[in-house]
Amino acid sequence: MAKPKIAIIGAGLSGLSAARILSQIADLTIIEKSNGIGGRVSGGRIGGTRFDIGAQYFTARSSSFLKIIKNAKHYGFIEEWSPRLGKLKSSGLTRSYDKIRRYIGVPYMNRFCHYMAQNLSVKTQVKVSHVDVCSQKFKLRFEQHPGISEYYDAVILSVPVEQALSMLCGQFDLKKINKFETKPTWTIAGYSGQQIKDEFSVPLDAIFSDIEPFSWVCREGSKIKRNPMSWCIHATPQFSTEFLEASSAEVSAILVSKLKEILGFSMNPIKVHRWRYARPKKTDLVMDDLMYTLSERFVICGDTFAGGRIEGAYLSGIAAGAKI
Repeated sequence: MAKPKIAIIGAGLSGLSAARILSQIADLTIIEKSNGIGGRVSGGRIGGTRFDIGAQYFTARSSSFLKIIKNAKHYGFIEEWSPRLGKLKSSGLTRSYDKIRRYIGVPYMNRFCHYMAQNLSVKTQVKVSHVDVCSQKFKLRFEQHPGISEYYDAVILSVPVEQALSMLCGQFDLKKINKFETKPTWTIAGYSGQQIKDEFSVPLDAIFSDIEPFSWVCREGSKIKRNPMSWCIHATPQFSTEFLEASSAEVSAILVSKLKEILGFSMNPIKVHRWRYARPKKTDLVMDDLMYTLSERFVICGDTFAGGRIEGAYLSGIAAGAKI
């Protein structure tokens, strides 16, 4: 008996997690529009230095995700990260303490996705423009080759909600899905030989911020196998929305200026990146089955349906793979 043909669109963590469930029982095709896997769990070399420009770390609560982490750590794909944390409030910058275990990919974040992608084949730099429902099949059309179509028995969309809506072109009643839309984030990465210190003059590795325009300031050099002078800064959703269509140069100039003004910190930026679909608008909103079901053989998965976080992406993908 022939295996069912299943397409997974998007090779971020949720798509790869679904693929691990289906790879042995389906004729599987994984399609990714970028030139590599990982999605927002993104990192790589910029100017000879490794930066994490997407997700900065991940945590684990469920036993299934803890098991995956244990195995990935055993094979050297991830390590624990125990940064000296700070909190920036209107009252100033202070040391922040917690007992949360944080993990990072080695030597950059999306190495964890490479672990998940072992023995999987991914078609990169292929953009799906439409998914059409055709009787008992699903037809995929492609932006680069509008005259070519491929047919599948089932489809998993592992993409941001906004991109999924564009592919579906009004074929389903998707009023409820608007609750799961996302917010943007501007990111800058660069070098600095300076330190940022807490109230006791102890150098900090990472800062959670309540002060605009920053949500996160991190010394990438505090992570294993990174350049000690590398830094990464995430802007807030509010700032990122306000300057969504601004140029990279304008955004970089504003953020670098604000770093100096607020923290007395100077940085030489070498990379500016806009994440148009960075994080769920409502992290407290979770689908009961951790995905959005369009039909028995057609679902949308991703962290946005599971409360955000990398673990949410993993659990959503596992749920989608099991359903299909």
